[in-house]
Amino acid sequence: MCTCQSCRKASCCDASSICMYITITIIQVGTACLWALIIFPKIHLLNVITSIVLTAFFALSLLYEMSCFNVTVFSDPGSVPEWWKELALPVWQQRAQARILTANMARGAPTLQPTPSTSIQTVDSVEEEQETTLQQFRGDWSNTEGTDAFERITWCEKCQNVRPERAHHCSVCDICVLRMDHHCGFVSNCVGQWNYKSFLLFCISTPIAALFYIAGAVLAAIQVFKIRSDSTKSFFILLPLLFWAFILFILSVFALSMFIDSIRMTQHNLTSIEDHGARLESIEVVKDGKVTKKQIRGAWDEGSGTQNAIWVMGRDWCGRINPFSKPRIPFDGLYYPHPPDLLPLRH
Repeated sequence: MCTCQSCRKASCCDASSICMYITITIIQVGTACLWALIIFPKIHLLNVITSIVLTAFFALSLLYEMSCFNVTVFSDPGSVPEWWKELALPVWQQRAQARILTANMARGAPTLQPTPSTSIQTVDSVEEEQETTLQQFRGDWSNTEGTDAFERITWCEKCQNVRPERAHHCSVCDICVLRMDHHCGFVSNCVGQWNYKSFLLFCISTPIAALFYIAGAVLAAIQVFKIRSDSTKSFFILLPLLFWAFILFILSVFALSMFIDSIRMTQHNLTSIEDHGARLESIEVVKDGKVTKKQIRGAWDEGSGTQNAIWVMGRDWCGRINPFSKPRIPFDGLYYPHPPDLLPLRH
């Protein structure tokens, strides 16, 4: 249900996605209504201070959870910018021509020599554009001297265009998504570079809000049994509370399992696509002239969970818990350098 320009032509907003969004929204609104109509009046009779404090925590956690959910649903997961494609496509074409020329020379086939006015001039202009691009990126390029921003670009057969290294094509949204993790039917959107943070916050805020609701439901049930002698009336009062608590418990277990699995991959700077086949390796790291061994998984693991989290949650600590702020990702998620201080000594 992404509203970005790239997804308007996609099939994200199909009937199943809309039904899932409406279902989750009904659960969220229904939870708030049950609290306001049944739980709060009951626990208010039990203890005034407890009811006010618990209601405040519940309201804040539910509003936060709803915010994270809607940001994840409606934000752009990470469509590849058109300006980046315009700069990267000539590089890909030049390399493709070079590969064809090399293959023809290896076979002994006659080749046409490129004229200086075409290919050589293209190479120079491409290199100049790359240098300009390094300065135009909003990300921190302070440690990228001598690197090629388009070194590991790939080609998408579906889009028939170039894409950054860690971008993948979503068959549901029909676009390439930066650092794509998966297409989540739970939020009716892809989970990629720009909404992965809000997705994590949604997964952890769901069980927190459910915990406050269940605590309030238990206190309300205690109060109902204390003041009512008619078990039939008590049953009809408690039935919606307990049924809703069961639904929230199931959703919380599912969301918490996704959060734990996502945190595990974030600690190694991996996505669910890259996690399959990624092996745990021992590697030697040079820092301050000292060589130490670390355990890493994947090509982008910097050996530190804190450093790896920057590529998902951003640099700003306050922004990491703000679902509305766009994470400050190095290189804007268009380039992921392999850690430069890792020695190629694998054991």
